[in-house]
Amino acid sequence: MVSFKTSLPIIGLAAYAQAAPAISTANSSANSTSSNNSKINWTQCPAVVANASVYPVECAKYGVPLDYTDEKSNKTTLLSLIRVPAVKQPSLGSILLNYGGPGEEAIFTTAQTSLILSMFSGGRYDLVAFDPRHFSGVSDTLPFTCFTSDFQQQSVMEALGAAPQHDNREAIGHAWAAAGLFGQACAATQNETGSLIGTAFAARDVLSITTALGEQDKVRFWGFSYGTTLGATLVSMFPEKIEGVILDGVQNPHEYYHADADFEEWTQSDEVFSAIFEHCLKNADRCPLARRGNSTAELEKVYWSLYDKLRYDPIPAGTAILDHYALNQLSSSALYTSYSWPNFTTGIDMLLGSPKDYDLDFLAGFLAPLQIVDDTSARAGERVIQSFNGIHCGDRVNRLSSLEEFMPVSQRLGQISRIMGTTEGPVAMTCAQWKIDAKERYKGDFKAAPRKPVLLVGNSYDGHTPIVSARNVSSGFQGSTVLEVKGYGHASIGLPSKCTVQKYSAYWINGTMPEPNTVCEVDYKPWSNVTWPSVAKEIGWELPNSKADATGSSVVTRMVRAAV
Repeated sequence: MVSFKTSLPIIGLAAYAQAAPAISTANSSANSTSSNNSKINWTQCPAVVANASVYPVECAKYGVPLDYTDEKSNKTTLLSLIRVPAVKQPSLGSILLNYGGPGEEAIFTTAQTSLILSMFSGGRYDLVAFDPRHFSGVSDTLPFTCFTSDFQQQSVMEALGAAPQHDNREAIGHAWAAAGLFGQACAATQNETGSLIGTAFAARDVLSITTALGEQDKVRFWGFSYGTTLGATLVSMFPEKIEGVILDGVQNPHEYYHADADFEEWTQSDEVFSAIFEHCLKNADRCPLARRGNSTAELEKVYWSLYDKLRYDPIPAGTAILDHYALNQLSSSALYTSYSWPNFTTGIDMLLGSPKDYDLDFLAGFLAPLQIVDDTSARAGERVIQSFNGIHCGDRVNRLSSLEEFMPVSQRLGQISRIMGTTEGPVAMTCAQWKIDAKERYKGDFKAAPRKPVLLVGNSYDGHTPIVSARNVSSGFQGSTVLEVKGYGHASIGLPSKCTVQKYSAYWINGTMPEPNTVCEVDYKPWSNVTWPSVAKEIGWELPNSKADATGSSVVTRMVRAAV
């Protein structure tokens, strides 16, 4: 799963949202150019959403066509929307956002990141996002739940959760069978719904909402992670309507639709993983793990010794078992954001020591992402996985008929990345045996001449969507440019940087593209205390008054928990 949400270093932002009164944007709806002809009825958001934002937010429900391929049908599916009105009025229009997944929620994420998003857009646009059409608890029209019993759901999801190494033929065979059961269950219960949740329909949902906002031929879109595949599909399907698009943390859409697995996504994963240990040594006075080696290679060897130990001697940890699969989950999550590296390396160092020396309070937090809190949360997490596969596998064209055909895929994934190759395996197995096709797929080559140029953004070191993917997509979009951000993590907005804010806002407000080969330095370095609020102060962006602590340790913990 490729999700921008888990990489956001909203360090200090949760504290600001909880402690600070919202800045007034009185009569913002009346002053907004995007709402004069709007068909959407904006109302007050639930308190849990409103309290997560430093700025006022509005919520709405809006019906979009259920099946865009059936022109005779008047059936609709209801979407939940959120809007952050432009901080600086009058608004220049609306920007629609998607945070990835596929299938990631959008309402709470938009509220929680309203400071960063407003700052990046110069405060001149209404920021609009919507939960995907399948999203559980929002739309009763398209719930995507494949299993008829919790027991069946749990057994299949657990079998797929143990991502096997590419050389473990027995475990791969077991996972392949579980993926087949998954596909059969979804085909039996979700054959119709599963055909209505694909990316092409999501692109049309963006267009429908833009039209409802009164901006029919001015589509502005901002996509992160999988949201970049949605954005690339949108640009390719409707190039004449593009008023502005930024794609950040770019996924390879060619592979997303047409490959046997998302191979390119993991080409930098091991390099970024090595950087964790490299920067640990550079910050040895604050990284306890540094005492266990004199080089990056030595620290990595120590990590893999722990991995091998847990493979045969796992540790009971609360409601979970800390084995090599669980350790790999924690490690893959650490690739999302370098803000998590201090906690990750401290946890690894502790696990390498004697149990009598464990800091139990720290370990409880470190291992919290692995814990099953309650049955409701466990089932909800499993439904997220089902929705992700329902979208991705319904979009994917390729199918494989046997385990023998899949084995070269597994081998290739293992050769690309030791850390992430195993994580991708169960997704690829499921899609290979999927039985539901999206009713509409984009079938082109992602070559288009949009009315306004597209800005693609990538980090120099992204273990989930390497910058090469941004360059690949850019080669097909006439007039586009790639902005490189020199830092570690998934999506550039996860790295506080005055330069990136300037390039983003110049694009949104003036349509100014960065010069080719522009590289933005970042203000945050691993183990430093730089946060988005501190960068905002440096550039003179008005912040709500807050006495809250901006270290954001609780936010990092929540981000890592979400990733796992």
